[in-house]
Amino acid sequence: MIDRIIGICDKIPQWPSILHDAGYHVQLIEHTISLRTAEKIKPDVIAVSNKHIHALVTDCKSGSNITPEQDKRYGQLTPDVLSNLVTVYDRSRLTHNFCYVDLETNHARLSFHTDFPFITFGTEYLQGKGDFGNDTINKALNQKISLEGMREPTSYYPFAHDDDKRYIAPYVLREVVSYLKERIDHKISLHDQNIADEMLSRIHKYHKIMDREHRKHLVHVIWEMLCEFMQNSKFRECAEKIYEGKDSVATLQSMTTICEEISD
Repeated sequence: MIDRIIGICDKIPQWPSILHDAGYHVQLIEHTISLRTAEKIKPDVIAVSNKHIHALVTDCKSGSNITPEQDKRYGQLTPDVLSNLVTVYDRSRLTHNFCYVDLETNHARLSFHTDFPFITFGTEYLQGKGDFGNDTINKALNQKISLEGMREPTSYYPFAHDDDKRYIAPYVLREVVSYLKERIDHKISLHDQNIADEMLSRIHKYHKIMDREHRKHLVHVIWEMLCEFMQNSKFRECAEKIYEGKDSVATLQSMTTICEEISD
């Protein structure tokens, strides 16, 4: 879901660029925001337009319910708090609106619990419902936008900080293989946490604007995974073959099998 929202803030083939065309670009992902009430919110994506001096704060709901407490907290976000986190040329004029992002299959259930607007993704369309606080966005979103023949983006936000490591492992394995192939003139060392940081930056296109704690956690998860891989003698043998330029389909398949066993 986060990939889809980031996608409409970018200009990529075979995916609508609705928010990008309206001047919006992603500035924050999964940041924890402290409110004036001392409570906290954790919106998924915050897209900002310098042209309109307006921010769209979103929370993605793939299935979980909207609680009254959560709804209330998002209503307590003020422009002065947000202006300290995002970049616009005139912070004193910054306005913002909050919206939920959901799926067509869940929309009827979720919309019953809130008055906030929605961006809803269906199998063949996306559509905004409600007032997004900006006439340009309202005009663009409050109509069905076809997704027929479109290709959903998947590389902006491939995994989250709280995903199971079995889901994260294949991404890490691909980076291990790339790392070994690219550094044939360096000694193999995958135990360095700096390498985990480098791999995260290659896997996550928007890693720099993620919540600091989430990013730190993901680096640690990748580092632990690398250590587990290299503790396996068969995996090390496969890594040596790739490092020496002797990689083959069988070697890669063996590494994949080991990866699955370790992360299970």
